[in-house]
Amino acid sequence: SFIDLVAEPAVSEAGITTLAANPPGFAENSPPDDFTYATTEYAELIEALAESERIDLLAGHSLSANILIEVAARNNFTGPIVLLDPCLRQRNEYRSVRLLRRLELIPPLAKRAYAATTKSFPESMRGLIRPERLDEIVADMQKTPPEQNRAVINGYFDHLEQYGTLAARLADARGEIHYVRGDAESIGFDREDIQKIVAQENVTTHAVSNSDHFTMLDNPKEVSEILVAALNL
Repeated sequence: SFIDLVAEPAVSEAGITTLAANPPGFAENSPPDDFTYATTEYAELIEALAESERIDLLAGHSLSANILIEVAARNNFTGPIVLLDPCLRQRNEYRSVRLLRRLELIPPLAKRAYAATTKSFPESMRGLIRPERLDEIVADMQKTPPEQNRAVINGYFDHLEQYGTLAARLADARGEIHYVRGDAESIGFDREDIQKIVAQENVTTHAVSNSDHFTMLDNPKEVSEILVAALNL
């Protein structure tokens, strides 16, 4: 889903080298047996990768943006962090995704629901992803086995429930943060959270024009300009 973004002329003209990481539990990257799918565990992996590869900037979308909020709050990575379309509260998430969490009260139903969800990606993603990219991205999404997807989503909701709102967690960050949402974003955003984030001196907010939840697909040009500016290039 970052293909269009990294292909933008602004990225190459600025001399930026990009690295796409596929974390455990996503697509065909099976996790080790002792992996917990906790947001903190993903954050530790990102920090280790950033150190080993000498990465200057981190960018993540949606669930990965939520993980980067944890990275930001831990203050081990000192470069700029770009958050694309995160979800700060459980109630702000899409209703269909919240339903999956509620079904965990009846595990056999949850198991069947995740299998059905994986099959229904072509329809559920229609309207969120540009038609010319839909088949390619859905095919990548369907590489993740339903049980791995279930574990990822439950780890995501565990973290949201721990903090109530990730705006509080973001407040612990001391580094440079770019908070990016589409101007037609369909993920909710509480007024209280908006006020906290806008008031945070180290956070710059961006509204990407003509964009819903997949800002880097809907308007890769504007998002690329945000990345270049964050690196002071």
